[in-house]
Amino acid sequence: MSNLPERDLMTMLQELLKERFHLVAHLESNERPIFALLPDKNGVKMPADGNPIPPPPSITDGRILFMGKTLHDLCERLGTATGRPVIDKTGLNGKYVIVLTYLPFGSINSEPSDAASDVFAAVRDQLGLRLESQRGPVDILKVDAIDKIPTDN
Repeated sequence: MSNLPERDLMTMLQELLKERFHLVAHLESNERPIFALLPDKNGVKMPADGNPIPPPPSITDGRILFMGKTLHDLCERLGTATGRPVIDKTGLNGKYVIVLTYLPFGSINSEPSDAASDVFAAVRDQLGLRLESQRGPVDILKVDAIDKIPTDN
């Protein structure tokens, strides 16, 4: 595994694709289904960074543990878990200790009577936030041109 930050690796990959495959692409904003991350009516339950971490529930299928991270970081992770972009609309700034445990979609351990929560219930119950289905602008990568055979080294 590389010690380079993820952003540097992405930049290197983009440059490689441009150089070797003559990739031409652009971002285009389209109105798509998203989830908005909002405060729940019962109040936010996340401690600010520096406060003691609450003990996580005892399931291990899906777990997010962030220390000193923003809600933007959480939205990126929740987007992966929900299959849709998640946009922070909480109005909360700063860094938090975020502990979230949930059963991923399609988990072999998920039973209707299981006490473990899906990601939507877990966000509400454990973090005091909620995911609301909305429509919003989403950046889509559009490939204009690419060569099927790369150039030689």
